[in-house]
Amino acid sequence: MVAEWRVAAADIGHLVGRIFDSSRDSALVVVSPASDTQEPRIDTRMLAEKLAPGTELAVLDSMAASERLSDMVDRQFHCYGGSVRVVLAGAARTDHWRRHRLFQIFPGDDVERACRQIAQYVEDHQGSGAPVRVVAAPSGRGSRTAFDPGQEALLLGLKTQLEAAEPGPGRATAPRPDPTPPAVPEPQPAGAPAETAAGSEPCPGGIGVDEMERLLRSQADVIANLVHRRIQDDLLALVGNDQDSIARERSRADVAEEELDHLRRRMEEMKEREEQKSFPKISQDPEQQLRWEVEYEWLTGTPEPERKGIELQRYHLGQGFLKSLEADIVPRRKTIQVIVDVLAARCWERRETHQFTEKSKSDVQRSRPDGSTAWRTYVKSGAPGAPRLIWWQLPDGAIELDHVGHHDDLLR
Repeated sequence: MVAEWRVAAADIGHLVGRIFDSSRDSALVVVSPASDTQEPRIDTRMLAEKLAPGTELAVLDSMAASERLSDMVDRQFHCYGGSVRVVLAGAARTDHWRRHRLFQIFPGDDVERACRQIAQYVEDHQGSGAPVRVVAAPSGRGSRTAFDPGQEALLLGLKTQLEAAEPGPGRATAPRPDPTPPAVPEPQPAGAPAETAAGSEPCPGGIGVDEMERLLRSQADVIANLVHRRIQDDLLALVGNDQDSIARERSRADVAEEELDHLRRRMEEMKEREEQKSFPKISQDPEQQLRWEVEYEWLTGTPEPERKGIELQRYHLGQGFLKSLEADIVPRRKTIQVIVDVLAARCWERRETHQFTEKSKSDVQRSRPDGSTAWRTYVKSGAPGAPRLIWWQLPDGAIELDHVGHHDDLLR
């Protein structure tokens, strides 16, 4: 069981420091109070018992503390309204929402299930690596287009040529042969400036071409480094812009994922409440009550257009079926829905249905001397011992409901 840290509004600064503490190597779970009750919507003691050892559990003790946290951190770290935020190790202010999941808890939610989901998420992500950081564009620079590979190759070639032409220590410098014949000087217009050196054309500012070439040779490394830095700056700016776009899309995806997860949980809870809802009591006779429930479910649970042309098959109750229906593991309303699907011959496409075999690993279907064959339909799935409905298909077309209960019941 992990220790619980009650965080008051005055302690939020310490909590923020802990959120971004680079030495923290485990998850930090932050629980907020609900606005209507001023208390968490989950049992924090139960959550503490389920969390993995080493996890830190911070419980905000008031709405003021929750509001203070929102004032001090970015939106991806907010926690309020009874929600629970799991802040993973290596948190940074540039993280996107997907990295630190927010669990929304609502009145009427299954508290134990919510605690299990949070603890499982922490266990699955405990010790996860550092997040991807968003690279910001260099300050003071706008976004520019980086050099394409052809331009970069030309620049690197120029650098190589300049370095090859630069005299090194102890290297003799000889005049380079000029392959072109000396040009005949053309008459200069009156008032034209004189050449600065023989065969040298003047450059802006009065610097000759040879002098400019010499300066370029002497500054080859400086020019190359400057170009290299410019390329790096442009690439960083482009990467930064791409990362900003990726972060925004991830944030949108995270919001959508949280909403979808919430809707799925709400649908599951609504289905469970519907399954647990009892039918009106119309008879003290268990068989008469069951037959009324089957008819009621058929009429209210199946739209009239779908009922046209379909009649429920005749059915009998096997010895002990009504007793098995009272087991704690059996959801009565869900079982009635499965019975309706069997009687309407819809279980083949709606429910997982297969032959009930002689042994657990046998391929021989159970049968009786009168030609009846045994079948098994799932009432629930995905849970240990999920209940199954066992029924017999009789030769005259009728159905005999035999047993409903634990997955392993009647196996031999």
